[in-house]
Amino acid sequence: QAPACSVNPTPPRYLLLGQLSPTPTDALDAYNRCLSLLSSLSAPDHHLACLAHTSIAELYMTDLCMEEEAEGLCEKHVASGVAAEANLSGVCDASQALASMRLSQSRQGDAEKAMEKVWAVMGAGCSAAADSVGLYKREILERAEDRPGDGMGYEPSQQEIESASSLPSYEFRTASAKLLMEIGSAKTLERATVVLGSLLAESDEVAETFFLLGYCMMLQADGDAAKEYLERSLSMLESVQKSLSEELEAIQSFDDGGLGEELEGVEERIERVRGLLEEVAEGGVGGIG
Repeated sequence: QAPACSVNPTPPRYLLLGQLSPTPTDALDAYNRCLSLLSSLSAPDHHLACLAHTSIAELYMTDLCMEEEAEGLCEKHVASGVAAEANLSGVCDASQALASMRLSQSRQGDAEKAMEKVWAVMGAGCSAAADSVGLYKREILERAEDRPGDGMGYEPSQQEIESASSLPSYEFRTASAKLLMEIGSAKTLERATVVLGSLLAESDEVAETFFLLGYCMMLQADGDAAKEYLERSLSMLESVQKSLSEELEAIQSFDDGGLGEELEGVEERIERVRGLLEEVAEGGVGGIG
């Protein structure tokens, strides 16, 4: 049972309630209540409206995808989210939801177009952050031949530094990178590399980031870089596997608190990384569409 929001219900509280709801139907109800309250305000709150519509659309793309008219309702809320987003600067949640929806419909070209807005919001900041870990690709923002020298001494501008400090969340950028990789054009793969570089600049302790970088490099036919990042991911996963195994051995109870399931997930990821490393060793890189 979802917690009630009976004391001074406000749109932000219902939005938070939706995010914390234990079931997708409870979340949907909370987001709809948020939108209902927003519609009664004297002045529109475009940001909250964008977030609520986007959250509902994501539910219809995931947990509620089998509901009647799910695709039509998803389209409706994505469109409303995009309309609200048009009144905002520095916000791209609805555009990313639109890209995700178009990919689910096998409309790669439209998905790539939607991700242009996402890149416009965070591209400069991601590039400035990625530069600090050696993954900066200046040619994505301007043609390489238009800048002096080899670009090795490039220093980010104050504006780019400020952009890097106000980037979307780690989770949002991880999803951005995955979408860019799934679109799979040469341009989106380059941009995915930069987004992943911004994640690496924020934390170099996330195995998934190294895995995604390795796979992204595979898609760009860079076998050496793919091997480097995949091996780093494998090392991190094996360390987690060892730690979880030791914890399970120390537990004298039938209830392992979910550690066994977590270990199985880690072992599955290890096998996937090993499989990709075998492909790299056999020259199985490339595949840009």
